Amino acid sequence: MSKRGVGDIYFEDLEIGRTFSSPEVTITACEVDIYSFLTGHAHPIDNARNIHINSDYARSLGLKDRVVPGLQLVSYTTKLAGLIGLWGRVLLFLGLDSIRFLHPVFPDDRVRLDIEVVDRREADKWPDRGVVTFRYVMKNQEDKVVLTGEASYQFLKRVAG
Repeated sequence: MSKRGVGDIYFEDLEIGRTFSSPEVTITACEVDIYSFLTGHAHPIDNARNIHINSDYARSLGLKDRVVPGLQLVSYTTKLAGLIGLWGRVLLFLGLDSIRFLHPVFPDDRVRLDIEVVDRREADKWPDRGVVTFRYVMKNQEDKVVLTGEASYQFLKRVAG
């Protein structure tokens, strides 16, 4: 885990190969309910065949329980990276690539995020910024990889180039 505090990580600090690990967080059933209804993963009236809301239906499909929506897991990458302290000098989120969901996550599972800097470059139009791409690997409490992907951000430089 990073020893730096929130906001202390600039573009210059993010060399290719540098890694970070987040603490674990629990995804609660309440969070799954809120996310599912807020984003339309749940129907306001009928959830009989909804693996995100209906545990009995999910079990009938051979799952352990209802499943945390994949895009909710993507949202947790932001939360977990924030717990590391990466966002203090981020100016822009530029995009996600190659997101894969490899194992289901269930309510009350714990997840953590391993992050590696896989690319960095100067920002073409702004001498005070650089672009950093992170490789994300999210694991559950059993150390199973549940999500992988890459995300790119524009970071502020400590000293303009």
